[in-house]
Amino acid sequence: MDRILDRHDWRILEAMQDNGRLPLSELSERVGLTKTPCQIRLKKLEEEGYITGYHARLNMSKIKKTMWFSSRSSLRQRAAVILSNLTPQSKKWIPYNPAI
Repeated sequence: MDRILDRHDWRILEAMQDNGRLPLSELSERVGLTKTPCQIRLKKLEEEGYITGYHARLNMSKIKKTMWFSSRSSLRQRAAVILSNLTPQSKKWIPYNPAI
């Protein structure tokens, strides 16, 4: 059965959700504990499954052009494979598109 989280646990979870790369010294200060008890609680929250990982937030406006190119390229490759596997009879029903 899950244990009842106290105010320090909740503060740790909130701080780590805001910034998973928070240094222990800053985390302990925000939580109101010294470093060692804060580190023990953090480890316990990880071991008990309250914290399941640390993730990066991506700036989609920076990478969307790369993603668009990559997906477009993948679609072209997939379309070429599909078209090469069609029978001559079924190819008659697909409009010609020289871009593929």
